[in-house]
Amino acid sequence: MLIGAHVSSGGGLDRAVERGEAIGAESIQIFNQSPRMWRPTKYTEEDFAAFRERIAASPVESAAPHLRLAISLPPAQLREAVDRLAAAWHAADRSPTSVPSAR
Repeated sequence: MLIGAHVSSGGGLDRAVERGEAIGAESIQIFNQSPRMWRPTKYTEEDFAAFRERIAASPVESAAPHLRLAISLPPAQLREAVDRLAAAWHAADRSPTSVPSAR
């Protein structure tokens, strides 16, 4: 069993790995956007490359995105929630955070 924590990606995805290392985490769950906003973070290919490089050399064994919850939303907000969820999954699919082990 891996032990980990939610970590911020503020300052870059690679900083999330650094934060996990600082607390001795074997696994991290990354907030891919502010929990107070529906607007997803627009990661670049350089962001993903820096993350891959950092985690490949890290004792952190696993990473996963932390998705926003959209439970019991009124219909007017449901479409926006679905769009944001799709954007988060798209970002996760382009990074190694979409697999159980990042190595």
